[in-house]
Amino acid sequence: MVFIIHIIRRIFRKRRPTRENEQPTQIVYVNGQPQQQPVYNQEPSRRRNRRRIGFIRRLIRRRRRKRESQEAAANQNKTQQESENNQNNNNQPPPSEPMTEIS
Repeated sequence: MVFIIHIIRRIFRKRRPTRENEQPTQIVYVNGQPQQQPVYNQEPSRRRNRRRIGFIRRLIRRRRRKRESQEAAANQNKTQQESENNQNNNNQPPPSEPMTEIS
């Protein structure tokens, strides 16, 4: 019984569009002509705001983690390349000695 009442209330609770005389308007000048434009709800509901803030925080956190992991991988590759270069340099003769070709 309570469930049925709940559903009926839910159906009738749907947002009804505000009547035009209720909606606040502001005067905006377009090409020098004053026009009335509706003012939309500038402060969203606290719950929606909170959800959006949480979503943005998670996004930032995710991006930061991604960037840090990429930087770590790049640093690792860089150190690996440096060590490989050092090994390669040890195998080559120093540049002061001219390379002699055997003919």
